[in-house]
Amino acid sequence: MRLRTIIADDEPLALDLLEALLREHPQVRIVARCGSGEEALAALDEHGADLMVLDIDMPGLGGLELVGSMTGPDRPMVIFATAHAEYAVEAFSAQATDYVLKPLDEARLAQAVDRAAALRTLRGTGAARPEAPPEATVSIRQSGRTLLLARDEIVRAEASGDYLMIHTTERTHMVRMTIKALEDRLTPPDFFRIHRSAIVGAAHVREVVSQPKGDALVKMSDGAAIRSSRTHREAIEAIIARHS
Repeated sequence: MRLRTIIADDEPLALDLLEALLREHPQVRIVARCGSGEEALAALDEHGADLMVLDIDMPGLGGLELVGSMTGPDRPMVIFATAHAEYAVEAFSAQATDYVLKPLDEARLAQAVDRAAALRTLRGTGAARPEAPPEATVSIRQSGRTLLLARDEIVRAEASGDYLMIHTTERTHMVRMTIKALEDRLTPPDFFRIHRSAIVGAAHVREVVSQPKGDALVKMSDGAAIRSSRTHREAIEAIIARHS
């Protein structure tokens, strides 16, 4: 069975070339061609897909944002076809199947599709794959650069207006990012959101002091003390259990 494929690129000539190259591949059946991320998402809802081949830099909903909006075990595999090499770390963090740079090379694109087809076969057989270890780093975009922060060195992160202050054992980084976006990357049991504006690294918690009305004061390895609201009591209990 061929891979039901959705392609998306906001440049018409690039989209034409992508379509022409993919139509030569015997394992591809293109079900929709789209000029934007929004169109691709609508096409996914309408047709379903096994594979999406996406540009990253598109007006409105970009490729990375589109992938971030897809959830569930049945989400399609994704190959990014882009001129931007600097997004590779983020793409693979988003579980991209492959990352192909423009100008597109027919053989390289065919290799990426072959990889997707092999993965589809593996899924279909139910073959067990070893669980991947947690990534040692987390990638953060900052002023056109990608920061690679070692997870075990992240002490805490706190929201400050439209920015986040990410405190590591070495220094503090100020990045334009929502705390929810960071929370999606820093998950239990290593990280916990203990306040609407604070995430802490469990390994860097040094003391939890109970406060009236179910609140708690969380003391960190860098000397900071963060008040946790009672709505995050489960996170506090999980941190305590981790250190027990």
